[in-house]
Amino acid sequence: MAARKEERTNEGLLAAAFSAMLQRPVITQQEYEERRHEPEFSTVEELTYERLSETVYTSAAGSFGDILGGSGKKINVRLTSIRGKVTYLNLGRNSYVEELQALFEEKEKLSSLYGHLVFIYRGREIEKGHRLSEYQVCDYSHIYVFARLQGSALVPMILNTELLDPRFDCDFSCVTDDGKQYERGGKIYQRPYGWNRIALKVIGKYDDDDWLGNKGMRQGSSEKEWPVSYHGTRENDGKSIAEEGYDISKGKRFKYGKGIYSTPSIAVAERYAKPFQHQQEQYKVVLQNRIKEDENLNIIPAKKCRDCGEYWFQSNETYTRPYGLCFKKC
Repeated sequence: MAARKEERTNEGLLAAAFSAMLQRPVITQQEYEERRHEPEFSTVEELTYERLSETVYTSAAGSFGDILGGSGKKINVRLTSIRGKVTYLNLGRNSYVEELQALFEEKEKLSSLYGHLVFIYRGREIEKGHRLSEYQVCDYSHIYVFARLQGSALVPMILNTELLDPRFDCDFSCVTDDGKQYERGGKIYQRPYGWNRIALKVIGKYDDDDWLGNKGMRQGSSEKEWPVSYHGTRENDGKSIAEEGYDISKGKRFKYGKGIYSTPSIAVAERYAKPFQHQQEQYKVVLQNRIKEDENLNIIPAKKCRDCGEYWFQSNETYTRPYGLCFKKC
């Protein structure tokens, strides 16, 4: 039986895991208190559940044409500064990041002396010399803007422990498959055997909690609950699922549009797990999600996937919800 963890998991380890997934520094509250007077911590942002949900997933467009090349179609993007000010810009999908910056500075009447602007999309910095389409920026994408001095580090995020819900932590590290079949949302739930699962605080975050099902250890599904899937956040491999994944024998690419890929198998997700280091130990981390089964969900069977794993593609990004973090030593 998996062990319920009453003690809070080492926050430094969790901060390192979030840093790896978001590709930006995440520190504990204690570290911030100790270093808040250092220049690189003069500006910080709080890591909340809402910010995590907005930025952590590798969102992908299923056809090459939507990502590479294309017509230069105009798109609208929303930019939010660290102080919460929102700016809307209209520009070409294949515009360079430099064009985005120039339009933003012009609209906000910013001087080049304002500082080096950093643009973050889905937790990753979009860099100069690259087109927006390379980062899968599309119509109505949400980009965050930060200012930093040339050569300084990316704005750190503080791990808000309210993001976590240790009551529902479950350590499967030393647990092996018991041969029983578990279900969530009417689908087989492949438990994360061999992983330590850390719960995110999601109760009360949405209109209702039915998507989580009944609390406690159980084999069967609850009414209205959503199935469980896993998502690896390593960017290059996320692209291989979405952009390169296809039935090689038939030469058919997935063409489901823009959305989020995940898988019901943590063994498949592990191939795309984000590696990180903490106290000289190597770890890997994946997200555990609930995903709504509706007309927006496409199930791609293993026989159509080149790496022999089933994938779920949810085109409505609000219907893929993170509710756990699974990590283990490499």
